Amino acid sequence: MPNTTSSVLQPVIEGVKGNSAIDRTTDRAAILLKEVAGDEIDVCVSCGTDTPYKQNTHVDLREHYVEGAGQLCKECWDQTYSKGDGGLLLG
Repeated sequence: MPNTTSSVLQPVIEGVKGNSAIDRTTDRAAILLKEVAGDEIDVCVSCGTDTPYKQNTHVDLREHYVEGAGQLCKECWDQTYSKGDGGLLLG
């Protein structure tokens, strides 16, 4: 049977105590869950600062999210879309 383990995961899986098939499967699942869980804080796509949202927070529940671009912090949102009177900059 061909080796289907990702080259990224292989060193982690091989380092498991006992290195049994069950250990490999369990560790692979844990690693993949962490990769897709999105528990990390999302950063502003403009300045790179942390935002108050986790990566797995749905975009409908966020403020300052720009479809097609990503999450902005409040400061970058205000600089990009707001004038002093709160209106949008439209050109």
